[in-house]
Amino acid sequence: MTLLFAYGLGIPFAALFCFFFEMGLAGMWFGIAIANGFLVFAIQIVIKSAPWESIAQNQGKQKARKNLI
Repeated sequence: MTLLFAYGLGIPFAALFCFFFEMGLAGMWFGIAIANGFLVFAIQIVIKSAPWESIAQNQGKQKARKNLI
């Protein structure tokens, strides 16, 4: 996911702001910052949509099985 946002969005946004909008080095940083903002938003969606109760129960069962063996 990080590679997708860093290379898929970061580099194009950096080039867009640097060359098209003629912002120079500040545009490069701005483009990368925007891509990182999208990455944070995407990770937040992944974290909020994960079935944490189910994951915790499965981990507890696996740990109990290890203790029996």
